[in-house]
Amino acid sequence: MRWLVWLLALPFLALGALLLVLALTPPLVHPRRFEAPPAPPLTGPLAPNDGLARCEIVAVDRVPHPEEFALDPEGRLYTGTSAGEILRLTFDGPGEPEIEVFARPGGRPNGLAFDADGHLLVSDDYDVPGSRIDPQGRVERIPWLKGQAATVARDGRVFFPSEEASFARSGNITYDVMLRLAAMDPSGRLHVRDPVTGQVDTLVEGLLWPDGVALSADEDFVAVVELSAYRITRHWLRGPRAGTSDRLIENLPGMPDGFVSDGAGTFYVSLGLLRNDLLDWLHRRPALRGRLSNLLRFPGMAERIAASPPGSERGYGLVLALDEQGRVLRSFHAPGLPIGPAINAAEPHDGHLYLASLGGHGIARCPLP
Repeated sequence: MRWLVWLLALPFLALGALLLVLALTPPLVHPRRFEAPPAPPLTGPLAPNDGLARCEIVAVDRVPHPEEFALDPEGRLYTGTSAGEILRLTFDGPGEPEIEVFARPGGRPNGLAFDADGHLLVSDDYDVPGSRIDPQGRVERIPWLKGQAATVARDGRVFFPSEEASFARSGNITYDVMLRLAAMDPSGRLHVRDPVTGQVDTLVEGLLWPDGVALSADEDFVAVVELSAYRITRHWLRGPRAGTSDRLIENLPGMPDGFVSDGAGTFYVSLGLLRNDLLDWLHRRPALRGRLSNLLRFPGMAERIAASPPGSERGYGLVLALDEQGRVLRSFHAPGLPIGPAINAAEPHDGHLYLASLGGHGIARCPLP
């Protein structure tokens, strides 16, 4: 019978050992407290619908892990891959696009935007110098471009975010994302580069994981998402409030990631994941978050948590259309998202909404009503 007692005790002993490791090992990050407001209900313009039910999924398994993309005036789509390539997809009506390797900047290209001269600006989130790629695919390094996204004004100014990581990044995206969520480090900044002088100025500081950036139709303000804070911060460029910052929208129902303007007064923001009650609870307990970050020391733990995040609905796509006052005009829902576990980028073009997922292997093209 003694062996049976030991057998029954093993799970408790293992749990005790795990808790001891978590308690005694220095945490991987030293988190900040964040007071997350209660998540808004999915009602009114946020109510679930079939807005993304008629999407055409193309380039399946031909475009690995497309996190962000950009569309040129001809409707050709450019996206970066985990192999360090920029792919160009040419659509000729419905069906599969033609796919070609446009350039090979290396690294992990994710932020893409066209400048005033038709060159593709490519940023990298892993401290790899940014790139400026001409229409022939020739790559020029531009070390000043950092972060995950950029947008370009009509006068050539480039707006882009950056963030100083408080931990050593591993290159494993899933692992690094979880540490960034645990840290809640307000080291993010929004910058602007003058195309004439080359000077880079900082417009906003203290951002929580800045990512997508977009300009208003009249370019009187620029806005940047704060992914881990569920909000979008606005910085005024012209008018009586020039030089000041406020919130375009707060308390989003998910984590904002991709963010673009249609140039006519509507923003499209893709929510990478819906709100997670457990994560919101942990945001108010930084010491506990720090200890729990040690779970990521175990090989494969980050991937296992991402595959089934506690307290969250995996595989639910959500894109919001906002006006320039931050009001939700409408939402586009996709339960059981077919292109991947989350929507990381969404952009309208010629009557369609194009979608991409970092964890997926294809592009979705959805008709807009």
